Amino acid sequence: MKLKRKGRFFGFCLLVLLAVNVIVPKAEDSSDFKYVTVQAGDTLWEIAEHHLPEDSDVRSFLWELKKINRLETGEVFEDQVLRIPLS
Repeated sequence: MKLKRKGRFFGFCLLVLLAVNVIVPKAEDSSDFKYVTVQAGDTLWEIAEHHLPEDSDVRSFLWELKKINRLETGEVFEDQVLRIPLS
């Protein structure tokens, strides 16, 4: 009976660990990004155009920048630091 209880407990712990591994986002390596400080008058669109990878669509890259930097809108502020993907 004790062995069965230990097996269930072990199975439950394993299930929790697997669930946490799936749910919690993986930390991104900071070497995959460069950091840009927003200057007065900058717009996210201009920043996206300036750092746009070759053969990329600016709208798609703009969406990616918003997602990476957790921006709900395209509004950026002076001295705000943005992460820009290197590739």
